[in-house]
Amino acid sequence: LLAMQAQSWYVRRRKRNGKKRASCFQQCFTSIFVCLLACHHYTPLVSTYTPSMGSASYFRTLPDGKVDRLSRWENRWNNDYNGKPRFHLGDVNPHLKKQLGAAFTPSKNEPFLVPLCGKSLDLVWLANHVPDNSFGLVLGVEGISRAITEMKDESLPHLRKITAMVDEEGATDVEVWTTAENDDDWFIGASNRANQDRDAVLPSVDIKNGTISIIRVDFFELPSSSLFGSQNIASFGGVFDRAALVAVPPDSRKQYVSKIDELLLPGGQILLVTIDRGDDQGPPYRVTPNIVEELFVPLGYDMQLLEEISLEEGKGSMTSEYVFLLKKGGSMSRDTC
Repeated sequence: LLAMQAQSWYVRRRKRNGKKRASCFQQCFTSIFVCLLACHHYTPLVSTYTPSMGSASYFRTLPDGKVDRLSRWENRWNNDYNGKPRFHLGDVNPHLKKQLGAAFTPSKNEPFLVPLCGKSLDLVWLANHVPDNSFGLVLGVEGISRAITEMKDESLPHLRKITAMVDEEGATDVEVWTTAENDDDWFIGASNRANQDRDAVLPSVDIKNGTISIIRVDFFELPSSSLFGSQNIASFGGVFDRAALVAVPPDSRKQYVSKIDELLLPGGQILLVTIDRGDDQGPPYRVTPNIVEELFVPLGYDMQLLEEISLEEGKGSMTSEYVFLLKKGGSMSRDTC
């Protein structure tokens, strides 16, 4: 367009000077010169700015000052993933299978937590298929409704929504889904934590087929004390984190880990799987052994790197995968709850 305008301008100028037509060479030269001049002075239409991946830019701040952490993920689940999110495994995580009962030995008398669970098959395996006694209650926390409904359609047909609620301050939207036959049993044991007998704590659960419950809520806003019926928030003996911490922007990690720490009983254990692709782009974000140490050790956790695996990705790039065992200080006792 600039070239055509330049050519037209040049012809008009030549006519005013008494010459009927400019030569092709002169017209082309003028057109090129004007285009170069315009490109030098004009700003490109498409911005090359790449926003930082910190929480302030990755999450959306609402007019009331609250942080919206779910809209971005909800859009991906509803529009991009088409039922096949890249991070979802079509089978039980091999690290969980390998380490549970070996290095990873959380108490099966306590509820087990899977944060940011998506539609993971790990919940089904933990509740129904673990050799030598499955967990009586496995609780997932997931913010996106579609992830839960896809889990119901694909692997948990008996999963049902039993209630929608808000926390005690009316600030957090919460849904509870469960496989329990009785609504009150979605979090069994919350009102009987002083009882040491497993059969008494889990009266209506067939231990070979434990209860799976899922809370649909922003994990950071989980109203723990009001949901779990305990004066103390800590309720879980074990946690499996495979794609949760690596999905959290770096400047929100401490807040995420603090929430995990609130929920985990003294003496509880975490099996954590992270990756390092060699850069800070994400999610998934790089979480190295040094980062894990900085996050957990100051809170009193013993940290053990169980495995480091090198994985080759496309175009010869390499990814490191780490498997950690984290043990919370203190001894686990129902009397402390």
